[in-house]
Amino acid sequence: RIIFEQSKCKFITLEDEINLLNRYIELEEIRVGKIFSVLFEVDYELNENMKFITIPPLLVQPVVENSFRHGLYHSDNRGLLKIKFNKVGNSIVCVVEDNGIGRQLSKKINKWKNKNHVSTGIASAVERLMIIDKNSDRFKLDIEDIVDSTGLVSGTRVTIYLAKYL
Repeated sequence: RIIFEQSKCKFITLEDEINLLNRYIELEEIRVGKIFSVLFEVDYELNENMKFITIPPLLVQPVVENSFRHGLYHSDNRGLLKIKFNKVGNSIVCVVEDNGIGRQLSKKINKWKNKNHVSTGIASAVERLMIIDKNSDRFKLDIEDIVDSTGLVSGTRVTIYLAKYL
């Protein structure tokens, strides 16, 4: 219901975004059990002003969903998901990291398991960012593999750069 309501909005408060993420994570825990831990960090200044800061809706939740579905749920290790909101200059930077299997291995597994499934969550988020941004470089989404000290992929990091709105 929250996702449906937010999909009608051009912007939502950071507080609403964080509430949505917490509800989504709770639903995932109910669905699959406590097979993962979540570390949620919000910069002090953002935390103090989250009722007044607005951001585009439904950008972080699809990233978190991908972390679960494509990374953490395929891993033999206990899952760890980190979600961080930081103030960097006049922008908000959200970083979502998981200790899942990484993008390449996930593609192989999903290609074999879900031949008819087309994932659109991240693509939709990127498309919305491009529409909102209008080539101003205020919004951006970067995806990278996390590599351990031996050179093996040990997760995925997604960084979302959001211009700050008050």
